[in-house]
Amino acid sequence: MTWTITYRNQQGATQVLELEGENRGVIFSELRQRGITPLNVIEGARPERNKKTKRKPQKKTRSFFDRLVTVLAIIILAAVTAVFLWSALPGDVRSAAREKARPAGKMPIRVAE
Repeated sequence: MTWTITYRNQQGATQVLELEGENRGVIFSELRQRGITPLNVIEGARPERNKKTKRKPQKKTRSFFDRLVTVLAIIILAAVTAVFLWSALPGDVRSAAREKARPAGKMPIRVAE
């Protein structure tokens, strides 16, 4: 049976070693004889994949429809928030704002001399 052992060498770099042995006890006695303190002992051979060639996860592309739904949801949320805040204002503040927005009648024009 093959065992994969991960350990640190004297310089502190991580090393991987494969040993053949019947059980974990045999593997640990072999490591003690070699003067190795294991970080990890896994049953089975390591995959033949190099870490540097590991694929990066691809970014998920969003469709136009997904983006449109997101934008519309933000607009609706902003509108609902604005209505809530407007209704939370005291009545006298709302009426004063309405009067300033729509002045009644004609306003006199003064000419500076």
